[in-house]
Amino acid sequence: MRSLIICEGIDDLYILGHYLNKTEKWQPVLKSELPYGENYPANLKDNQKINSFEKLGNYLDIFAVGGDSRIGVAFDFLKVTNENNPEFLISQVFIVMDKDDDSVEKRLRQIEKTAKKKDLAIELLKNNQINKFTLSTVEKYELSVIPIVIPFDENGALETLLLTSIAGGDTEDKLVVELANKHIAAFLESGQQYKYLKQRRLVTKAKLASAISITHPDRAGVVRELLTSHNWENHSKIRDHFKMLNELL
Repeated sequence: MRSLIICEGIDDLYILGHYLNKTEKWQPVLKSELPYGENYPANLKDNQKINSFEKLGNYLDIFAVGGDSRIGVAFDFLKVTNENNPEFLISQVFIVMDKDDDSVEKRLRQIEKTAKKKDLAIELLKNNQINKFTLSTVEKYELSVIPIVIPFDENGALETLLLTSIAGGDTEDKLVVELANKHIAAFLESGQQYKYLKQRRLVTKAKLASAISITHPDRAGVVRELLTSHNWENHSKIRDHFKMLNELL
């Protein structure tokens, strides 16, 4: 089986890849080592990236598209891949998207609208569930689409879940998250904020970075290591949100 995860940012790609490596033993694989030979998008922007993984003869691509408004790039990749590689069709697609300040339903309709622009008949999506479709390239094929708009029960992003997992540790971990939140809030309320943290998603990332700079100061300067330096993958809320990944991959 071959699967695709569409996510927003490169940080998300590292988080998801780390999670699946830790919990399901998916192993990174170089594109030159893959048995299928289609060309990956040649003109990816600086904030876009594709990493590939293998497990027991199954394959997974994680595509960071560079923001929720760019998932159409991944849909193009899906179409080209399934047209050119009938022996290695992508049969299931996970779309991991931050809820931010919107509703889950608004995010789902956004996905459907983008799919329609790409001539993909994907509609009436339900969050955190398998949605099955029959699509066609040269031949018809079955595709499962699993949107995972997170968090389920509050506004925020993937980093919100990571903060929750850290705060769910001992008393000191809880204090670290509380102080990180207060630190960022103090800056935002200072009346002197002009250049930094002008978007909500950046505020959430800053809170996470502040927390991990305390728990793992030796790694705080390296984004990839910063994001993978805490055992957040074992937290129950993380497992709940990524349940479909664990069940289907």
